[in-house]
Amino acid sequence: MFMDDNVITELKPDTRNRLLNTAQWLFAKQGFKATSLRQITQKAEANVASVNYYFGSKEGMLNELIRRRVEPVNKRRYALLEKYRVEAAGQPIPLKKIFEAFLLPFFQSVAPYSERDTMDLIQIIDRLTEQPRLRQAILEEHFRKLSITILEALRETLPDLEETELHWRFHFSVSLMLSSMSTRQRVRNFSKGLCDPEDIEGMVKRLINFICAGFRKR
Repeated sequence: MFMDDNVITELKPDTRNRLLNTAQWLFAKQGFKATSLRQITQKAEANVASVNYYFGSKEGMLNELIRRRVEPVNKRRYALLEKYRVEAAGQPIPLKKIFEAFLLPFFQSVAPYSERDTMDLIQIIDRLTEQPRLRQAILEEHFRKLSITILEALRETLPDLEETELHWRFHFSVSLMLSSMSTRQRVRNFSKGLCDPEDIEGMVKRLINFICAGFRKR
């Protein structure tokens, strides 16, 4: 692959992350469709050819934005789920353990980032409704396998729960997970400082109890 001197000088260690961070901000603000590669590269002080070099396309850049945050979280989720499966010794995984495996890695990984950064990622995925084919591809690649795995564990643990209810309640659980993290600073204001949104362990414990109560409700 041959590249001109202008592109080569731009391929510094931080160029790739600078492009991703700029794209994340613009995608969240304007939407994927309305954001051009030229806008991204101008704000990132990079060359359009560097986007092609690192990501192949604008869609490739979006996919990498999602992958760099989701992949490490999902690896940790699978590891915890397998740990709890071994501990269950052939019995269904306890409901709280399923949601501990699902929720805890997410909160632990997102917490170091700012609330704005978290909201950006959620907004990017939400705004992909304007690009249904791309949105479906993103969800399939990064979330489908995990969802299937969690749903299978839930079926084993709650064999009497109707399939329709299983899917609805899991959907509500995902929504609670995202909103609890992305808007967590509000609880400090509403509680006048009584609740600490930086107490991730306490927040996850309360959220798991809340979700499990909803799954057990008949």
